[in-house]
Amino acid sequence: MKTIERRFLSVRKKNQNLGDYSALFRAVKEQDFKRATISRWFSVLVDKDDYDLSDRSKLVKQLSEASKTPLRTTLFG
Repeated sequence: MKTIERRFLSVRKKNQNLGDYSALFRAVKEQDFKRATISRWFSVLVDKDDYDLSDRSKLVKQLSEASKTPLRTTLFG
């Protein structure tokens, strides 16, 4: 599995018009990263001027939820 940073840089390279948060969202989506790992990289990769400090925990929670792999269900007919 690639690190969040490598995935983030890859997303930014392919989508130069994305902001830091949007690129990080795409980088962690459905990758099963732990919340602590996401939180650490959020602090490193997302410019502090891009969000209000009081919103940080909500943003990290949103990233953490996006990181979870959705349950795959199989229908037996």
